[in-house]
Amino acid sequence: MAELARIGGSPLELDFRQRLAEVTPALTNQLALVECALRLEKPPYPIATTTLDRLSGIATNDIGYHLLSAQFALKMGDRERAEKHLAEALTLEPTNKLVSLNLSTLRATHSDPQVASTARTHLITFSSDPDLGIYALRALITVYTTEGDYTKAALYAKMLVTNPAAEFADHLLYLSTLLKADRETGEAYLTTLKKAAQTNLLTIVQLSGWLNSNERAHEAIDWLGSLPWYLKETIPVQMAFANACMRAGQWALLQSRLESQQWAENEYLRLAFLARALREMRRMELSTPVWQRAISEAARQPENLFGLAQLAAGWGWKSESESLLLRIARNYGNYRWVFNVLQQMYMDQGDTVSLLKLFQVWLETMPGSPVVKNNLAAVLLLLGRDVGRAASLAAEAYRAQPTNVVFASTYAFALFKRGDFQAALQIMNRFSEESLEKDPSVAG
Repeated sequence: MAELARIGGSPLELDFRQRLAEVTPALTNQLALVECALRLEKPPYPIATTTLDRLSGIATNDIGYHLLSAQFALKMGDRERAEKHLAEALTLEPTNKLVSLNLSTLRATHSDPQVASTARTHLITFSSDPDLGIYALRALITVYTTEGDYTKAALYAKMLVTNPAAEFADHLLYLSTLLKADRETGEAYLTTLKKAAQTNLLTIVQLSGWLNSNERAHEAIDWLGSLPWYLKETIPVQMAFANACMRAGQWALLQSRLESQQWAENEYLRLAFLARALREMRRMELSTPVWQRAISEAARQPENLFGLAQLAAGWGWKSESESLLLRIARNYGNYRWVFNVLQQMYMDQGDTVSLLKLFQVWLETMPGSPVVKNNLAAVLLLLGRDVGRAASLAAEAYRAQPTNVVFASTYAFALFKRGDFQAALQIMNRFSEESLEKDPSVAG
């Protein structure tokens, strides 16, 4: 199931991985859970953190553990720790060229000039490797681009595009460095890429995306508009054109194009883009019903509703995004990741009232969860509402996991609010001062 979820791009994969690791806690399943969490979680990656901490005492002789730990450290901005884990991995497998390449890539920007120089020499050596050369060249380009040495970056990028394994994205990387190093030559290369790209839908989308990202959205509109009619009629090109219009703020043009199109399974996106164009032109009386149609189309697949919510959030449509997420939480109880997204959002906003509504819906879909019971009880207590129910829920959560300091703290607080000070004190006295330093407000 976990592999099917991954192939399908489903956020439920993390749930499947967790269950599998709980039922069969083999190291391979634990590491697969970490890999999944690093892909799907948001910082600070709580599941990945907990799992890696648990493995730190038993998996230090496993190269996979060190590679994932290095990846986690990099995501958390801890380059020193990442380097340490990669070095440990290389010690375990001294002939592993990929690990050596990754370590050299990390050290290429080391604060110690000697370490950085040695690492760059290794990358240059790797650049001629038939299997890893392309990765070494990309690393060298990144190093020199970061340092502002676009001449060297362009030199290695030119080598990159001659590599048989080079992709169109590598040509775009060369284009970016070339425009910085020699603008005239770069513009000529862009013209060449425009001609080469128009024979393939994927490269058309990639180049238009590059133009949008480099403040050339108007140029993207002109180029996409110049393509042969049979390409302009395809949905990928129509979507690329819509993105360029949004980036350029060409709302009237976007409206005129979208109104005559149909995007098959992506129809909800066409309607969402049209709703935005109308809103940007202050046509709310037209935008609102179109947005509702977009929601109706997206509702065929919960993943599409979540994508629509993310889109709305990116546009600054806060109420629309939250409304969609609440709809998913209410109607698709198996999508627990949506509850987590909402919980984090409301906690970041300090919106306790919305947290209360969320946990009430959450408990309806997961009535046996001690975590949800505890969280609902905690919020009720914080708001001073229905203390009796809060105490009952807190008691159920505490009895389910009496060694959980968060649950114990919530239950003790409920007893305190009801005036049973002695019972509250007895519960808290069972825990050390160190464990009580943790925030007892809401469980993750």
